[in-house]
Amino acid sequence: LRVLMSGNSAVKAVSLIAPAKVNLVLEILSKREDVYHDIDTVMTTVELADRIRLWPSDQLEIEFIGRDSDMIESDGELVAATVQALGIASGHKPAVKIEIDKRIPVAAGLGGGSSDAAAVLRGLDHLWGLEWSMPQLEEVAATLGSDVPFFLHGGTARCRGRGELVTPLPDLRPLRMLILMPPAPQLPGKTARRFAALHTHDFSDGVRSERMAYRVGRGAPPPSGDLWNAFETVIERTESELLA
Repeated sequence: LRVLMSGNSAVKAVSLIAPAKVNLVLEILSKREDVYHDIDTVMTTVELADRIRLWPSDQLEIEFIGRDSDMIESDGELVAATVQALGIASGHKPAVKIEIDKRIPVAAGLGGGSSDAAAVLRGLDHLWGLEWSMPQLEEVAATLGSDVPFFLHGGTARCRGRGELVTPLPDLRPLRMLILMPPAPQLPGKTARRFAALHTHDFSDGVRSERMAYRVGRGAPPPSGDLWNAFETVIERTESELLA
């Protein structure tokens, strides 16, 4: 986070990065009584990131630039909801100019929209001079999306509940990772459709996530046998065009 100050010590602009994430392991434990599922996952941020700048303004302005910037209607709605949510929670007028240089592919499972939302929360905390604690920001983040609290922390973490219960872990050792995005149609509601396609035999008990968290916590490399995602079997059943 980079904060530019004016001569009178007022915040002039805030610049941040909003990193993508990968799930080293993602387990779905069960369906809850609400619309969500209980999950157990270990996630880590990666070098790929959006760039975000915020300026004081008397109204809310959001502009996306960069690759596929004309395809990001849902992310724009989430960023606007983030400003509104923090404005209501803090009593601050929800007015700011936001520019997002979009570098994370859209609808790729990399958490770009949630990461942008978390970065905007952090940026507004400085721009508006709130100086909120992490638990205060997490409370707002949890209302915006299950991954948003994780991105407030960044790095590596084990996340449970619907994803909002974050246990930070030590950073991974330097790790090279090739991320491929197939040229498949980007249909709306991707995540909701995949959760809806889950069967009870897709559920697991969290052992892989526990083992992954234990290894990462001890500074050991991730166990390759536990690099696993519950949605792999869902994709095999429902989206055969993604199979290599």
